[in-house]
Amino acid sequence: MTVSTNTYRAYLLGAPDIELPLDDDAPGRLTLDAGRAPQVQGSLTLKPQSLAVLDALDPRESARVRVECSTGTTTRFFNLGLRKRSASQADAGATIDLASDEALLDDYRPLDDLALFAAQDSLRDLVDQVLATAIPGAALEPGTIDPPVRALIDSTNLVRNPRAQLNTTDWSSASALLRQSTGGPAYAPSYVAVQSGGGGLMLSYSDAGVPLQAGVRYRLSADIGADLGQIVGIDALVKNSSGTVLLDVAEAPIAKDATAWQRMAVEFTAPAGAVKAQLRAFTTGPVVAGHYFAVTGWRVSPVTIDPTDAGYFDGDTTDTDDYAYTWAAGGAFSTSIRTDRLDRADDLLLWRAGVSALDFLMPIVQAFGLRLVCDERRAWSLRDENHRAAGAVSVRYGVNMIAGDDTLDRQGGWFDAAVVTHRWRDADGIEQTRTESFALHTPYTRCVLFERDTPYPGPGFAEYAVRRAQGRGRDVSVTRVPDWTEHPEQHATLLLTGAPAQVGITQAVTFDLARDEVTITSRTADTPPGAIDLLVGTIDALVGTIDSL
Repeated sequence: MTVSTNTYRAYLLGAPDIELPLDDDAPGRLTLDAGRAPQVQGSLTLKPQSLAVLDALDPRESARVRVECSTGTTTRFFNLGLRKRSASQADAGATIDLASDEALLDDYRPLDDLALFAAQDSLRDLVDQVLATAIPGAALEPGTIDPPVRALIDSTNLVRNPRAQLNTTDWSSASALLRQSTGGPAYAPSYVAVQSGGGGLMLSYSDAGVPLQAGVRYRLSADIGADLGQIVGIDALVKNSSGTVLLDVAEAPIAKDATAWQRMAVEFTAPAGAVKAQLRAFTTGPVVAGHYFAVTGWRVSPVTIDPTDAGYFDGDTTDTDDYAYTWAAGGAFSTSIRTDRLDRADDLLLWRAGVSALDFLMPIVQAFGLRLVCDERRAWSLRDENHRAAGAVSVRYGVNMIAGDDTLDRQGGWFDAAVVTHRWRDADGIEQTRTESFALHTPYTRCVLFERDTPYPGPGFAEYAVRRAQGRGRDVSVTRVPDWTEHPEQHATLLLTGAPAQVGITQAVTFDLARDEVTITSRTADTPPGAIDLLVGTIDALVGTIDSL
């Protein structure tokens, strides 16, 4: 018989901390569940105490509680947010509900926020920005999982021959033009340069003009190269059908770094009557005779919701998993088109007013087959399906098992195919719908439907859901005395009488503080007697070869 020596204490965090008197007969319970957000939730029962303490237990003031669970040799700490306090006015007793910090993400809702478009190169940066906004000081623990989160938006570059790829058609200058086929930025290696005779330089693109539509907002961008730190800029002369200049759009000139190309961008709205724009790049004098000024990578496109979308592309830009690039008329002297290959929502990275931080992040994270988790130490992590908590759980009937249940249920979260429908209103108020699906094999036998009121983050969630469901359907639940090393997502070996040995991963652990017990629920699979999975230790520790086992 196992004799428990567990002791439990709880403190309201502050300066100083205040110890809370737990009810010895029913102190409460704590649950950690890998399939839930918040991952950690708990409830504690407090004995009669002063009204001052009850008043301090105010979830509106973001109060926090530390729970200490000790065996005498091992102590585990839970730092959780206070979510609810229910008090009995008759005896000043109370029940408090606690949760890990995912609950704080669900509390925070911003006004419309475009800042996250700047974090497209790093999912970790994006998550960290949201965490820090919702919970000042919060950030992910170090990790290597870090895919880009591109805002994928169809676009057209309205400029013909935008980098003088084959010749200088549409390019002009009062000085002699010099076309170079290499030496420009990697995405636009060909460029046009002019040399100075001693005054300022002007390089114009297309007297015919880039076609515009009145009332549309455009973004003009180009790459500038120059030596001697010249003062450079770009602009556009917006004209009507008679050639009259209606608007002179200029990017404020800057001192150019002589060692690198620099991309410049400026936005403008085409006024009434506008039909075209003549693009220009310029330096301001004095310029030393014989030195150069160069430009390439012209782009004029209608402004997208992405404020960072000023990068260059043309029809010869190399296709990626995200985008396909084509010339509109089959050659470098036409406009060029960029097409989103994933059909991801244009406004995926727009954090809409009223959308919680949790609801904003979860669809994005899950599209990459990941979960965002905060543990009881307030440590945040991104976890994929291969994540395993340290340690292992072994529970055996007749050895350390107090109780056990084994349930097989086709409806119990198991399926081998999924359809996911996303419905949302985009930034223009237009209702959008996207559907994705995934089947583990063909033919599949059970398909489920997920309906989500979130912008489509690209394909991924359907597969993520199906693969996570494969360990479900057999629920094994066992109870033992805790040693306080139990966590979700640990390796587990469970032996119940009359059932095959079960090897799998813990899904949830619930600590019953009144009974000094932990109940472990696992996603498991039948394992035949003598299987390597049932051996103690690692293969490296075995004597001999696998053939001799």
